[in-house]
Amino acid sequence: MPAHFQRFLRAIETHDVEAALALLSEDFQLVFVEHGVTLDKSAMVDVLGWDRAVNGSLAFADLQVSDRSVAGLFTERNDFLELIGIPHLQARVVYELGDGGLIERQTYEPLPRQPSIQAHLEPAIEWARANRPAALEEVYPGEQMSFDEASGRKWISLLEAWREAGDD
Repeated sequence: MPAHFQRFLRAIETHDVEAALALLSEDFQLVFVEHGVTLDKSAMVDVLGWDRAVNGSLAFADLQVSDRSVAGLFTERNDFLELIGIPHLQARVVYELGDGGLIERQTYEPLPRQPSIQAHLEPAIEWARANRPAALEEVYPGEQMSFDEASGRKWISLLEAWREAGDD
């Protein structure tokens, strides 16, 4: 496996945002195939921060490695998913590497039949509307998720309060 990519995986595993960012090219793109959304390197600060806040972990299987790419089955687990009752999400992920080994592009395509985050989150949202409306507005303004470190920490706190209340 390419050395830069191994360092990237270690940075992701230890939630070292700065180290992970250093291994992305300046023109890096993260493509979410399902939603037709592409993020650039500057947006990765928030993406990686969210992952740190929700205690994310990744596992890869069925890796196909070449000098220019790493592809495989990606399994994501984190506290946010666990608190809403989703054990993990899986996707096909492809990393394309540039001449210097930096990651130029990451393509994320969920596997078919993944659990619906929104459906699992809805009971917590309804509880928060009734019991913690100000906290909900902070993390879900205009009923839109934002994925950054501060929001991740606030979501975890809100979801833990929901679970403790037992109103799910």
